[in-house]
Amino acid sequence: MFLGSAVRAVSSAHVLDVALMLPKMLPDILVTATDMMDRSLLPAFTVFDSGGFLIALEGRFDEADSYLHKLIRIYRKVAAPNDLLLQLDLPILPTMDPKVRLELQKKNVRYFKVMSKIFGSRLVPVLHGWSRTEWDIQLEAVYRSRIIAVGSFFGFVAPSIKKVKSIRLDPKVVATRLVDVTRYLLRHTNARLMLLGAGSPKALYIAAALGYEIADSSTWRVAAFFGEVYNPITLDRVKVYETKDFAVFREAYREIEASYGAPWDFDTWLQLAMERSRIGYIARAWFNAMVGKLVQHRLESMSEDKLIREMMRLYEKSTRWKTIAKIVARYAHYQGFKKAVSRSDRVVQCLSST
Repeated sequence: MFLGSAVRAVSSAHVLDVALMLPKMLPDILVTATDMMDRSLLPAFTVFDSGGFLIALEGRFDEADSYLHKLIRIYRKVAAPNDLLLQLDLPILPTMDPKVRLELQKKNVRYFKVMSKIFGSRLVPVLHGWSRTEWDIQLEAVYRSRIIAVGSFFGFVAPSIKKVKSIRLDPKVVATRLVDVTRYLLRHTNARLMLLGAGSPKALYIAAALGYEIADSSTWRVAAFFGEVYNPITLDRVKVYETKDFAVFREAYREIEASYGAPWDFDTWLQLAMERSRIGYIARAWFNAMVGKLVQHRLESMSEDKLIREMMRLYEKSTRWKTIAKIVARYAHYQGFKKAVSRSDRVVQCLSST
């Protein structure tokens, strides 16, 4: 019997969350490293992002080379021995000129080579590109890596990005690219895979179906900012102060408390979550992040058929996401995503001990 991937749900935090002491309340996070960051305010397992994605979204590609040296200094200052460090990476979009895409991929290779000499196996290469030719360029440099992160580009399915002309990628393009690059990596490397920018806890089903072992999301905090919490059953975002029946929330809270502990009792949490204040945001964000951990636990022993059924059920209301789920389900069944990989490296030991 196939068992669903033990995908780890990692909450992607903002530096402002660090100032609010929110990450310390969580089992693990992904956060962009800054030179003002105090490592003692972060959980035991932290994945540090480079900030390269933001540089690209704001069109500041020409600043990347000088930023590399700053990033190396920051990583040396703030990272603990068991943390994972994402390389400085520049996203590559299918709307870009092929020559631009080639130059960005070459930069990604160069950044990885420079950083890997300093940080060794803690450094995680971030794979970009939209064709085997582009992936080959980067994989020649990172083939010995123990873990590889894949940029999902789910964020480009809907919104326009500032300083980038109204990019809105076709869901079929995003899903097909994700499927192709995943199959390619599982067939040509022994690396374990991390899905960057997975989105809501629903996307953990997509990550699990494809064989990813870590997936990060930032919507837990975005939802909290807008006064929303995740329904633990449907995984939809709901306004907490408009909710009438909290039975499913109470039951989920008991599960969270039993596995991880909780900063408040349920009634106190509910009262705080209703508030439109800083503590209200913290209470909602904490709960949303922990719902992601509940989904993680559900997936650990879920059969393949049930995983696919649940994924399709969760996405049935959205035409865009149902399209993505269908493509993932189709390929997950037939393309050999569950290739066995080595479990003996240091990164695995790091993950299993946190």
